[in-house]
Amino acid sequence: MSVQVRLLFVVLYLILSSDSRRSNSSINCHIGNDPHISWGRQIDCSRLSIANIPTGLPTVNVTSLLLDHNNIELVKYDDFKNFTDLRYLDLKNNRIGDIDDHAFDGIPQLIYLNLNFNYLSKWPNNAVSRLIRLKELYLKYAIGEGCTLGPLPAGFGYLTKLEKLVISKLHFGVISEGFFSKAAVSSVTFLDLSYSKMAGVERGAFRNFTNIRTLKLNVVIGLDSASLGNILSDLDNTNLTYLSLFSIGNITKLDEGLFSNFEHNVLKTLVLSYSNVTTINPGAFRNLANLRELYLQSINLREIKANSFNGLKSLIYLDISQTNIIGYNFSGSGLKNLKVLNMSRSSQLRHMKSYGFDGLGSLNELKLEYMKITILEACAFCGLPNLKRLSMAYSNAESVNPNTFAGLISLELLNLASAGIGYLNQSLFNNMTSLKKLILDYNRFSDSRSVSADAFRILPNLTYLSMESCQLSSDCGLFRRLPKLHYLSLMWNIGITLSEHAFLGSSYLKQLVLSNINTTIVLPSALNDLRLDYLDISFDGIAYMSPINVSYLYKLQTFAGERNPYSCSCENLKFWIWFNKTKTIVDSRESYYCPDEPFVPFDVGKCVNTLAFSFSVTTILIIIVTLGIFLAYLNRWHFNQIWYKFRLNHYKKLENEQEHKFRSQAKYDAFISCSR
Repeated sequence: MSVQVRLLFVVLYLILSSDSRRSNSSINCHIGNDPHISWGRQIDCSRLSIANIPTGLPTVNVTSLLLDHNNIELVKYDDFKNFTDLRYLDLKNNRIGDIDDHAFDGIPQLIYLNLNFNYLSKWPNNAVSRLIRLKELYLKYAIGEGCTLGPLPAGFGYLTKLEKLVISKLHFGVISEGFFSKAAVSSVTFLDLSYSKMAGVERGAFRNFTNIRTLKLNVVIGLDSASLGNILSDLDNTNLTYLSLFSIGNITKLDEGLFSNFEHNVLKTLVLSYSNVTTINPGAFRNLANLRELYLQSINLREIKANSFNGLKSLIYLDISQTNIIGYNFSGSGLKNLKVLNMSRSSQLRHMKSYGFDGLGSLNELKLEYMKITILEACAFCGLPNLKRLSMAYSNAESVNPNTFAGLISLELLNLASAGIGYLNQSLFNNMTSLKKLILDYNRFSDSRSVSADAFRILPNLTYLSMESCQLSSDCGLFRRLPKLHYLSLMWNIGITLSEHAFLGSSYLKQLVLSNINTTIVLPSALNDLRLDYLDISFDGIAYMSPINVSYLYKLQTFAGERNPYSCSCENLKFWIWFNKTKTIVDSRESYYCPDEPFVPFDVGKCVNTLAFSFSVTTILIIIVTLGIFLAYLNRWHFNQIWYKFRLNHYKKLENEQEHKFRSQAKYDAFISCSR
């Protein structure tokens, strides 16, 4: 083989070998400031498809190294030996199957290590033994398929400052006592074992988590009531405040025994949503006296029995939405401090009985949205004297009777959007003297006989009223004499007619939305009693805006009137000129047909505004004539100057000639004689 051929093979080999371990210059890692540490630098080598940890990277003051979303398969013992200042190392979403022993010895300052979504098949005992300052370790989906996670290696015992440990989406065997050694987990405050598989949990397995505050066991396959009882028993007398058991399939019943060994707890939040719980027996939560939030969303619960929540004397938030409950009874529940109750989307609940919420006297907010209620008995909300917010939006409430809302003396917000309400009168809002916000969107009040003009007049504190798409044919006098009303929306009430004094006595109204009603609005007559700062009449088919008597809009700050087929007219022109003078903010000026500034010439081909066109032509003619007169005046002045100089020179010449003639003919005395 010739020398040239050998050299060619050597060059090709060097190129291929260098491509497999590309340097920083060839992979273009980004170097910038570390967002976590002011004096540090961050090197970002993520998403570069590299197969190895690159060499030749700068190391001085490098505190963050991002190597995520690559094809790295091996972490060698010397890959990080010079990164002595490194605090954050991200290796997630790679193909790491092996880590050398002592691989992280060169980065003793590390506080964050992320190995999520890799394929580890083994873990050396001393892989992390030198990371004595490590605070967060992530091992989510970190082991290969078919691998099972055993007890934590001895090297974890050196992680005395570890606070957050995520080892979720892994396969465990039986978690027995000693699985989590005391030296390894005694400082852990956050533990996430979610989406994992386990064969069971023995008593004592979690005993060493003495400082734990948050525990997530979401969607853990194999976690049954006995295993959960063992975990709670181990964590009694700890600082555990948050426990999430989201979508636990093996627990179908909550009874007194589940939390029986959890007497000395300080638990604040418990999540049992999307689990297979079908029954809550009285006394199930007896030992959770400090619990403040309970989430039972989308469980298979059929009925809430009396005393179901006994013992929850500190509970302030209860979510039982998207359940299959068909009945409820909160009397004697002991929920004396409950503030928020969410029962929305409980599609099987059709009948709301009188005094059904009795026992919830401290309740401030009740959510009953997206329900299919067919029967609403009188006094359905009696016993809720402190309720401030009630939402029944998108619920079938056609059976509302005059006394349904009786007793809601403190109510400030009532949302009945698309609730099937078909009538409006004072009896519907009896004793709601504190009501400030009322939403009635998407109900049908097409029959004017079902609407009483004085329906809202017993609401002296009403400030916000929305009746969008209610099929109102006229204002029906509903909006008169509402002294504190600040906002009113009548959007999508197509064809509604506003009477001349539709808002008489509602002088405090500042924001009015009349868009998409497709009617001709005579602004002076309909709004003459108002001093608006916001007006929306967009999408209304308005062609002409009358500028007459617009003085009542002197406080208007924002005007929305786009998407109307405005015609070019004197009235529209004056209206837009008036807006410019008042400096009103006009939304989407470009959508208006006519120009919104004076002295802008009209498009004669599209606009028939003779006055404005004549005004523009006349203005141009006046300017031309004025300029001509001015030029003529200048020319005349210049001519006069020349004529004056000519005459001056002529007169001087004549004067000199006459003087010479006079002097030549004069006779003098001999008194004075001069020699020549």
